[in-house]
Amino acid sequence: MDAVIDMSSSTTVVGPPRPAGPTVLGFDQFCDAISASFVPVKVVAPSVTTFVGELATTPLGVMELVCVSGSPVTATRTPRLIRAADSGYLKVSVELRGYGVVTQDGREAALAPGDAAVYDTSRPYELLFAHDFQQLVLMLPRQLLSIRPRELTDLTARRIPGRTGMGAVLSPFLTVLARQSLAGELQPSLELCDAVIDLLSATCRGAADSAGTVPHLAQRALLLRLQTHIEERLGDPSLDAMTVAAAHRISVRYLQKLFQAEGTTVSAWIRRRRLERCLRDLRDERLRGIPAAAIGARWGYTDPANFTRAFRHEFGNPPSTFRPA
Repeated sequence: MDAVIDMSSSTTVVGPPRPAGPTVLGFDQFCDAISASFVPVKVVAPSVTTFVGELATTPLGVMELVCVSGSPVTATRTPRLIRAADSGYLKVSVELRGYGVVTQDGREAALAPGDAAVYDTSRPYELLFAHDFQQLVLMLPRQLLSIRPRELTDLTARRIPGRTGMGAVLSPFLTVLARQSLAGELQPSLELCDAVIDLLSATCRGAADSAGTVPHLAQRALLLRLQTHIEERLGDPSLDAMTVAAAHRISVRYLQKLFQAEGTTVSAWIRRRRLERCLRDLRDERLRGIPAAAIGARWGYTDPANFTRAFRHEFGNPPSTFRPA
């Protein structure tokens, strides 16, 4: 299957006039479009006058899927730009044509077609394309990805091969998703967004496993059972560290130790997963008639005031701001 995406029916094209195709814009407009679609970056091209670029964007709920192509170019996220505006996003790049290099946290990931890499907009990074390229970029809020912070830091700017492991699933999935979305053949939905997040989380965890950042396999297996147990009982207000430990016949101390290896605590994990479930339900058009307090109660928050405080602390706004218009 050809991995290159035809952007001609839904794209903004930037560069000098060509024999045929959509209206062409200048290099400055391309720079503005890149910063507007992603986060502010410094863009440099070897030749501004001969530069040709394309940009096509499709929204996926709170995520954004962008297909970008162009002549040789370098994009840098500098400390000054981060201080001016840290949007709290992750970016997942999938190389479609040509070769690129992603640099962050002292590492470089050289990407061939099909390869992917993750990088964080809250820290400096650089994207280098020495030749013509096409790349697919998924941008999403950091809190949507169910991966521990330490593991994420170890994962940035590491090549995720597109021909083996989870990368061989992620790359074609995002490519087909972008192609159909840009062509108007596929409309975003809550279920589709959830599938993207789950697949991306699984890919990142698999890549972290390869980097040697996951605990011993036996501990990891137990941890997954504990997390599954919690996931199945999030609506139970009595769910806490003691009940989880008792159900698995381990001590609370050992339970806490397992979650500390994830960079969190049992109570924080439960709270986080409950609030993520609440956020999904609040955004669901089908549940717009259900009061926010009832949704909170559905996921273990029996006190509406406590639910509102916890939700605001986690997501920065009250539950009402996330309801469908």
